[in-house]
Amino acid sequence: MPDQNDRRLELVREFLACGDFDSALDYCDRVLDDDPGDGFAYYWRLLAELECRSEAELTKIPGLSVHRTFLLARRYASPELAAKLAGIIAAQNTAPRRRTVVPRPIKPETAQEQTPAPVALPEPESESAPVEKGKKFRRMFGIAAALLTLAALAATAVMIFVRKPAASPPAADPLELRRSAAKKNGLSWDETATVV
Repeated sequence: MPDQNDRRLELVREFLACGDFDSALDYCDRVLDDDPGDGFAYYWRLLAELECRSEAELTKIPGLSVHRTFLLARRYASPELAAKLAGIIAAQNTAPRRRTVVPRPIKPETAQEQTPAPVALPEPESESAPVEKGKKFRRMFGIAAALLTLAALAATAVMIFVRKPAASPPAADPLELRRSAAKKNGLSWDETATVV
């Protein structure tokens, strides 16, 4: 899905240019769900998290080199991105500091999904992508378990509350009806055969 992820990252750039940081974060997360090792997705996510519309705004933020998303972007960076990130840190060290990092308010519906404050990550190991995939698997497994539980409850409810319609009585035999009518009237069967 590289073409689709490239298109998503183009949309992220457009969202950032317009100041739609929530949509930019959403699309970055979609790219990272498909490819947790995409350094550019972490880079654009960093801009969205810090509500920066451009790289120039990013250079004005102090403490960037220890920000969690910056460290992830550096960990998975291509040579081109690594040079860009190094340039940002170099520009930060020479530029006067005007802006501080202000944490974004947590929305009530996403309060549980928020990550903790930025922390320094250890240097990259040989394979850290399986750790990210493991988290995704655990999240998906929990959702699947919840869906199976709901399906079982729904099946139980259907079995309890939906009743089968009562079977209709078998159709009566016409000869039996004549015999029973004859007995009620005190006639014998032969007599009913002649009565019209």
